[in-house]
Amino acid sequence: MELIINQLSEIETASVKIIEHATEQKKEVAEHFKQLTQDFDEQVDLDTQKRLSDLNIKLTKEKEQELVKLKDDTENLMMTLDKAYEDHHTELAKYVVDQIIKE
Repeated sequence: MELIINQLSEIETASVKIIEHATEQKKEVAEHFKQLTQDFDEQVDLDTQKRLSDLNIKLTKEKEQELVKLKDDTENLMMTLDKAYEDHHTELAKYVVDQIIKE
């Protein structure tokens, strides 16, 4: 009977050690996955910041190009209007006077 009790005690001791070891391994695996998750999150944040920065640079460049184009178009239009006025200011003035007199 004592032999059976000793064997049961040894089995219990061994099972406690197995459970403790499994618990320790579980903690290590959980910590490992926590670190992997943290590393992944940091990498995603870095990638996102890089993409946002690249997009911001691209949009700023496009905006500047569009502003230059608008400025050039406006200057061309103003030169066209100035030229038309210089070439036809007498006719324009006569037309305005005629319209005023007509009323």
